[in-house]
Amino acid sequence: MITGEFTYPTIEEVKSMFEKISAKNWIIDATSVAVELGNPVLSNIVMIGALAGTSLLPIDRRAFEKEIAKTIPAGKHQINLKAFDAGVKML
Repeated sequence: MITGEFTYPTIEEVKSMFEKISAKNWIIDATSVAVELGNPVLSNIVMIGALAGTSLLPIDRRAFEKEIAKTIPAGKHQINLKAFDAGVKML
């Protein structure tokens, strides 16, 4: 991309590619939501929330909250829950 040899596909091209390889797909702007929450790294949590919102994962908010309590410092719990909830709402 940097050298100019390639170009990014348009959103329509990406959607078309996904439709060819997957029966279900969702395109979300997790990064924008994460930036609004104050940290682009939260985009991963937004995507986990969105995936949980599809009911395709055996995880819900309660299970997510239990897991982050084990692995994330207490001061970061609320922002991660907000990111998770934002992802669920995107679908």
